[in-house]
Amino acid sequence: MTTTPIDLWDPASFDPELRAALAAHTDLLRAFWSEDALIEAEYEASSRPLPRRSNPHWPALDALLADLDARLRTRVARAWHYTRLTDAEVDGFRVHGPGLSTADAFRARLTAQVGAGLLTQDQAAAIWAASALLGEQRDARQGQFCMTAVPFPPTYDGVEELLRYWGGEAAAFHLEDEALRAHLQTIGKPRILEIALPLAAVRPFTQLAKAVLSAHAHHEVIDAGSFMVDLFAMQPLPPASLIAVHTEGEASYAALGSTHPTHISGTFAARVIG
Repeated sequence: MTTTPIDLWDPASFDPELRAALAAHTDLLRAFWSEDALIEAEYEASSRPLPRRSNPHWPALDALLADLDARLRTRVARAWHYTRLTDAEVDGFRVHGPGLSTADAFRARLTAQVGAGLLTQDQAAAIWAASALLGEQRDARQGQFCMTAVPFPPTYDGVEELLRYWGGEAAAFHLEDEALRAHLQTIGKPRILEIALPLAAVRPFTQLAKAVLSAHAHHEVIDAGSFMVDLFAMQPLPPASLIAVHTEGEASYAALGSTHPTHISGTFAARVIG
């Protein structure tokens, strides 16, 4: 495994082998996207509702995507997790590493805040009852640790709510008690965890290769549009995966996102649990 973290959005961070694999197919990318634009223009100009013709370069591009995905699964990428944590919870991340979101883990977090005097038993019970980790959404939200592949600034609208409320979506997003929601803003501090994420741990079918191809195409001034992924780890990560914890009030927190690639549209939909 290549262990030096890359940034999926930054070709300058790619290791030499990955850069070479991309460079060898730059002509294919240019041909594919040129043909794709022509196909779209033909479709728009047609007076009859005909289906778009197939792109003759697609089989080669599909093979390249499969090859790149296999390569990327042996690599580590930087990722960012936006949340609000107490100092004790930060210490827990440093000792145990980022764990997966589960109902049991969230209940333990609530119990810890009751023990610390930051929540009453009644408040914890109300938060638990309204949690997104319960009910029909449970299976879709459990068993993952969610991150962005791009260092969005703390003011980005896709992460602001996660930084505002302790417990994030699991605690606050379905809570109707406005006073209790306001109280969650007083627990802990906004934090951004910078993670070295083994891409082998990422949810299957995540379009890692498409994200890297989009970044490479932009670097080569190929009009391929923009694309980026969110990253969902499906197994607990070790303590060593935690590169840094950026906390509100620190220079690194305020500066985060200064390297944010502005050509990439944010895909992060504020769905991180915690």
